[in-house]
Amino acid sequence: MSVRPTRRELLLAAAATLGGPRLALGGPAGSKPLIVVFAEGGWDVTYCRDPKLDCIAPDGGPCTVEGPELDEAPGNPNDREAVETFAAIPVVVNDVKRPAVRGFFSRWAARCHVINGVWTGSIAHDPCRTRLLTGTPDGGRPDLATIAGAVDGDALPLGSVDLSGWSMSGPLAATTGRIGFHSQIAALVRDDTQFRAPPQAGLQYPLFQLDPSDEAGLEAFVRSRAERVRQRYGDAGGRNDRAVADLLTSLDRGDRFRGQAQQVLSQLQIGVEADLVDQLQMAVALVAGGACHAVTVDTREEWDTHSGNVNQHAAYNRTFAALDLLAQDLESRGMLDQVVVAVISEMTRTPLRNQAGGKDHWGHTSAMLFGAVRGGVSSGSTSHLLESQPMDLATGEPDPGGALCKYDNLCAGVLELVGVDPGDWLPGVVPFRGAAA
Repeated sequence: MSVRPTRRELLLAAAATLGGPRLALGGPAGSKPLIVVFAEGGWDVTYCRDPKLDCIAPDGGPCTVEGPELDEAPGNPNDREAVETFAAIPVVVNDVKRPAVRGFFSRWAARCHVINGVWTGSIAHDPCRTRLLTGTPDGGRPDLATIAGAVDGDALPLGSVDLSGWSMSGPLAATTGRIGFHSQIAALVRDDTQFRAPPQAGLQYPLFQLDPSDEAGLEAFVRSRAERVRQRYGDAGGRNDRAVADLLTSLDRGDRFRGQAQQVLSQLQIGVEADLVDQLQMAVALVAGGACHAVTVDTREEWDTHSGNVNQHAAYNRTFAALDLLAQDLESRGMLDQVVVAVISEMTRTPLRNQAGGKDHWGHTSAMLFGAVRGGVSSGSTSHLLESQPMDLATGEPDPGGALCKYDNLCAGVLELVGVDPGDWLPGVVPFRGAAA
């Protein structure tokens, strides 16, 4: 009797084919691969990393924050919120609703660095997402993973891979690749991938498959056309020449990535979003196998809880269960001390709940870094109103005479952690250096 392998087993086998665990990962000396885990929608930080259960206002009154304690079931004495310290990181735990949070921090707190009180500069999704991913309000700028991949992954098939759908490549598009929101890349890495056309068409794709001579002819045509465009519109190394060079670079890098990463990405199913566990397994396989230097993934959770903030419990539990598996995977490969994992969301939720039992947008969030960072530390703070407080950006210690850790300081700090000079991408921005190992 044959037993069908699990997706995890297939991904691990594919990683071994790609080259297996590497203790000397691709990239210049001092560089570190980056995995960005993005919680799109805006998590409620009081459910985990920024405890407010025993908060006291400056006048001695209670804290003006409604947190997870409002969801406790009166008839269940085990359903209680508590603050516990793991290493030196205070965390809100509930073993009934969010057991995976305790599990993660009990195993990995010494490898984690929490940053509280990150100011987002907005309370709207698109501006916040752009700021937290790129360090700027400019949607035309590249994000953290794209920058890290372009700078330190030049020798690899691709610098970075977007498994989330949120990555912003800006002028570095030729260095990065996307799987698509519904895993469309599966049709590109495997020519025989079948998927349905619209029902009224009565077709199933692919309608035909190219043979090697067809592929060679198409590539020759594209390269010839690119050369004609260069001859006609060339501008001595200007914008037009760069665009043509990017096109040819994309062809070369795409072929290399397709050959090297096919066994990993072919496990995707067209029309199906890869969940967080699948994305993280692919991310590690791609980085470990030298197919790319940086990856962006999405939690695939509904964090935007304008109604029913109680749903934050399940989102946190599933997310931290997946992060636990990620840390185990990296540790088993000897990679945990060589990779930086940045877990971020574009905003948090308001201190108080609305009439629908949910929370709206709030511009003061938290982030968590783990792996090759100074672990067992919680930097920064928020007030009894859940507002960002000044800190010493060099140490992460609260400092009334310091500065707010803004989105740009955080992004500059992450770039510096992975060996990229943030001044080249965020000039004039002081990096948050509290997580430097």
